[in-house]
Amino acid sequence: MINGFEEETKPLTEQELEALPLMIQGLKAHVNDPVTSNKMIEGLKARGFNFDGPRIRKLINHICVNNLVRNVVATSKGYYLATDRIVINQYAESLEQRSRAILAKKNCLDFDTKTSDKQKLRELWLKLNHEDKLEFLQWDQVKGVSQTNLFE
Repeated sequence: MINGFEEETKPLTEQELEALPLMIQGLKAHVNDPVTSNKMIEGLKARGFNFDGPRIRKLINHICVNNLVRNVVATSKGYYLATDRIVINQYAESLEQRSRAILAKKNCLDFDTKTSDKQKLRELWLKLNHEDKLEFLQWDQVKGVSQTNLFE
């Protein structure tokens, strides 16, 4: 499970495992033809299952990571089985880009929690490409800088 998303990422329930063959069948029927999670929810509801969007995503994730159905692509239009290698590669690249963006954010949080205010100010100043103006700041005197007075 993922911290802060325990309910959404908990293991599949018995009911979800029961619905898994229907999800697989449904995905296989959508080759290059996206189906939205809302349509999936409606279809499953008509068959006695009641899931929300996060649990549909969990089911899709389970299907993908366990190779129950291959080449499942997600777009703003829905989920579908892609047959075009270019589309599949673009989707894989998009996943890679998103994972790098998440990791970059995590690294910033690590930096924020592991460095002093003095170091943060220096890094920020350097990032803003004002290296030539560093002499105007007295770094040794910077202590207890809060977010509210940082640029006042």
